[in-house]
Amino acid sequence: MGFRAAVLLCLCVGALGLAACGGDKSDDNAKQFRDQVAKLEAGVRLDPVDADQPGVVSGSVPTAPGGGLDFTFSFGPDADNLDGQFPDRDEINHFTGGDEYYSSFSNSPSGLNLRQQNERLDLELALSDVACQAAAAKDCERP
Repeated sequence: MGFRAAVLLCLCVGALGLAACGGDKSDDNAKQFRDQVAKLEAGVRLDPVDADQPGVVSGSVPTAPGGGLDFTFSFGPDADNLDGQFPDRDEINHFTGGDEYYSSFSNSPSGLNLRQQNERLDLELALSDVACQAAAAKDCERP
């Protein structure tokens, strides 16, 4: 085997080893999200971890204006697209600034005044910021 072939083989084996060690970050992202969202002091309640969906975190904020704010985040390099999985939700976001995530929030009930709508949106943005930190170690970018 020539020197070039040996170097190429070593590089390929090394790259495969790094890829295998890196593995799926969905568990790590979801765990970090769970740990940090509990510190929000917003009354967030998280659903138990589902072994069949390791990168998915669901929960609610029962004290949100207009009733509970339900949410689901799917983390990882190949996050589950949540579009269509929740018929009562019309907002699906997709973040790709590191490891990706999809998020879904329950619809805002009708009849909320502007202050209540803003409070509800602030909760969604706070949850999204925690998700951006978990997926990419940075704040979400907004226009």
